[in-house]
Amino acid sequence: MSKERLHPLRLTCITASVLALVAVPTAMGAKPIRTVISPLSPITLPAGLGCSFPLDGQPNPKARQTIMEFSDGRIVTFGHANATLTNLHTGASILWRSRYRLSDNSGRGRFFFLFFPGDQGPLGEVGENGALLGLVGHFQWTADPLTDVITSFTLNGQAMDICALLSS
Repeated sequence: MSKERLHPLRLTCITASVLALVAVPTAMGAKPIRTVISPLSPITLPAGLGCSFPLDGQPNPKARQTIMEFSDGRIVTFGHANATLTNLHTGASILWRSRYRLSDNSGRGRFFFLFFPGDQGPLGEVGENGALLGLVGHFQWTADPLTDVITSFTLNGQAMDICALLSS
């Protein structure tokens, strides 16, 4: 997998996991190449992957991502996804409505972002369970090209701790 795909893939891993997505090319050979990703089935994230408790994600059937690959190497992802996220220990649920645009190492809109232990997030260094944050606004990050660990993260907007929302 190319470096250009590494960071968008990492950024969208929670979206892809929660939505259980499958890529369908829609423009073979044309520039830019457009790929639409559609939901299939829900997924459960184990405790320690974002939250200290197991998390269930139920995608809205109309959720989708569109990935545009340009001939100059740029990759831009547009998303429109709603997911019901549920704490499997308590049954607490929230509906997270994502509307976002991602490009290179930046994004804007309303998006949930999975951070791994040791990453730098908008709230500081991420602890042992990782973090699942709802971001609203403009965000930008830098990652180590060898390890993909996020070394800096800036947010002009708001960060909400989804795990904390589901803990109460």
